[in-house]
Amino acid sequence: LSELQAGLARGPEFRLAMLARRG
Repeated sequence: LSELQAGLARGPEFRLAMLARRG
């Protein structure tokens, strides 16, 4: 799985963490 797919599987908290890392 790609990072994006893994984030979707883990849920909103993981997505927020990913966005924070990008910012």
